[in-house]
Amino acid sequence: MPALPVVSSSVQPKTSIEGVEKAMDAQAPMEEAENEVHINGVVAGTVDLELAIPDDIATQKTTSSWCLRRKRLVVSGLCCLSFTVALAVCVPLFWPRDPSWELTNIIVNSTVLGEFVSVFGMYWALPSNASVFPALPEIMMAAEVDLHNPNYLGGQMLGPGDFTVSFHGQALGSGQCSPALIEGQSMTPLTCSVNVKMQPQTFRELIADVLIDLKRPLTVQVSGGAKVRGFLGIEIEAGTTCDVHADVMAFMDPSRRHKVVQSSDCRYSYF
Repeated sequence: MPALPVVSSSVQPKTSIEGVEKAMDAQAPMEEAENEVHINGVVAGTVDLELAIPDDIATQKTTSSWCLRRKRLVVSGLCCLSFTVALAVCVPLFWPRDPSWELTNIIVNSTVLGEFVSVFGMYWALPSNASVFPALPEIMMAAEVDLHNPNYLGGQMLGPGDFTVSFHGQALGSGQCSPALIEGQSMTPLTCSVNVKMQPQTFRELIADVLIDLKRPLTVQVSGGAKVRGFLGIEIEAGTTCDVHADVMAFMDPSRRHKVVQSSDCRYSYF
């Protein structure tokens, strides 16, 4: 029996292919329309979201700015309060208050003092136009002084405290106080040496001033200072100038000699 011809499966009728193409062409506009609707919806939603965001951001910025200003005000207030408290604490602590002192004892050689009294009488008897004067003895004295420090902080004297004694601007003598540790709010005893050496003309002026009124105090000037290491190792020069009002008659009496200083007016410096 004769064989039948076989038709390949890859060959399709022309009419079928054209029908499929027409169907796809008809469906494409519908898909494009649907995609456009979806895209427009997304775009519209995005625009609405963008319009809504600025109001929220503005509100957040306003709130943040107010909070920041409030924090700054609080911090500034705390800083001012801390500074005020620091001043209230540190000013009384570090601001220097003037010390005071009191002479408690004077030790002088009685023999030398007797010679001085004798010369005193000789000078008084000399005429006003005298050109030759008896030699004046040099008087060495030791003095003990209580130094009161009212400050909360103290210091260590780094060397002796030197001072000079003068009368109407003319030198009467000089002295030196031994170094000492001066505690805060304390009374510190100081030991001082005094060397009195006067020129004849100065001595005559002093005699004239004393003999005007023996009960009137003799005023002399004492100036001196010392280098002191204080708080945190800071070194300062502490100086003083005093007008010392002395009772000459008390100086001549051994039982009252420690009361020779009636009063004093002192001015202090710190630098």
